[in-house]
Amino acid sequence: MMKNKIKILGLLALTAIIGLMTGCDEGNGGNGNGNNNNPAFNFTLTFDSNGGTGTPPAAITRLAGTTVQLPGRNTLEKEGYSFDGWSHNPDGTGGVLAVDANFIIIANATLYARWIEETIVFSSVSVGFEHSVAIRENGSLWTWGDNVSGQLGNGSTSSRRIPTRIGNDTDWLSASAGREFSIAIRKDGSLWAWGDNWSGQLGDGTTTNRNIPTRIGNDTDWLSVSVGSGHTVAIRKDGSLWAWGINGSGQLGDGTATSRNIPTRIGNDTDWLSVSAGGQHTVAIRKDGSLWAWGNNGQGRLGDGTTTSRNIPTRIGNDTDWLSVSVGSGHTVAIRKDGSLWAWGENRDSILGDGTATSRHIPTRIGDDTNWLSVSASIATRSHTVATREDGSLWAWGSNSQGQLGDGTTILSNVPVRIGDDTDWFSLSTGNERTVAIRKDGSLWAWGNNWFGMLGDGTTTNRHSPVRISQ
Repeated sequence: MMKNKIKILGLLALTAIIGLMTGCDEGNGGNGNGNNNNPAFNFTLTFDSNGGTGTPPAAITRLAGTTVQLPGRNTLEKEGYSFDGWSHNPDGTGGVLAVDANFIIIANATLYARWIEETIVFSSVSVGFEHSVAIRENGSLWTWGDNVSGQLGNGSTSSRRIPTRIGNDTDWLSASAGREFSIAIRKDGSLWAWGDNWSGQLGDGTTTNRNIPTRIGNDTDWLSVSVGSGHTVAIRKDGSLWAWGINGSGQLGDGTATSRNIPTRIGNDTDWLSVSAGGQHTVAIRKDGSLWAWGNNGQGRLGDGTTTSRNIPTRIGNDTDWLSVSVGSGHTVAIRKDGSLWAWGENRDSILGDGTATSRHIPTRIGDDTNWLSVSASIATRSHTVATREDGSLWAWGSNSQGQLGDGTTILSNVPVRIGDDTDWFSLSTGNERTVAIRKDGSLWAWGNNWFGMLGDGTTTNRHSPVRISQ
């Protein structure tokens, strides 16, 4: 207490002495603005970015004893951090000084920007053949993995082992990753594409690869998009269906086997609800809950009871209770409105999850449970299927040669097996022998094949159980 009183008395005495020596009064500078023509009694307060980028606030020079209000950060920013005022020391010690707080200048001093690490929250992720695309809660776009065709969108063909931000925009709404290309929709409804374009799958009217997001047309009414191995399908806000890219198996659904390099309307219907593109086939659900499929029908992947390929949307059964569908390389998995799980098509590596390795030509129920929430089928030829239940638990089955199931082993499973005991899994996506998922807290996790740094953990080491991705 005595020391504090001495400091206060000392400060008052210093201010009084300076006032006497400089003749400050209400008419010549004693009005609190602290400006004075005598440099001997002026001191400067400077501001350090402390690892941030941009321009810090201008230095403040005032008469000793002057009280000033601390400024904001000006244009300072730091990736992954938020500005939290100023501090006397770079490590944040010495007290936190808020913006607009009063500060008495008594000597030359430097204040350091105080940065608080932001909580990284991912809202969606899509896994392609050997790369991934994700969107954070703030609308920013992130990619990682192989980049041989520019599918990361970072302006190069250099691979990345950790999630890397693409541009500075914060208006990305959804994204879908394919074999070596990516397609995304912004919040304004515009469509963007980048990566491999050998069959016109980007939709820009060319077959030229793009290594940065490139706008496709001028429309602003795109609602959803799904990317397969070499083709793209999308739905507009009016419920119409569009497709482009490779079409050798009729996977576009336009009645031909001709590839398209611009979005091409499929039929005249305006009641399409969702669509999923796979290796060489496509499956969609209409607003009435009916299921439709087209393209390659090897091993019965369309689900119409035959192995005959179709080049136009063909109805699968008469049911009207289909809720969601995911298409893989040669198989299809779907969930009905009652929460039951169904699968059909190729069953190599027991990817259907019915306890066998037998292909199915019609939708086949997987188990008796009625609490399935979401499911993802891999577009890789030999891979796996992953799903979540309503309680937030995670389940996987199929090939496990690279640990892609996440159960800590490399042993194949022909039925759904629970992965860990956690009940906070939110969304997931499967790729070539790997899985990437998001928990309800927005944290990102990955496991399986990591040859090109595809998991995003900064290494090329395979993981046999979920590993948190810190970026």
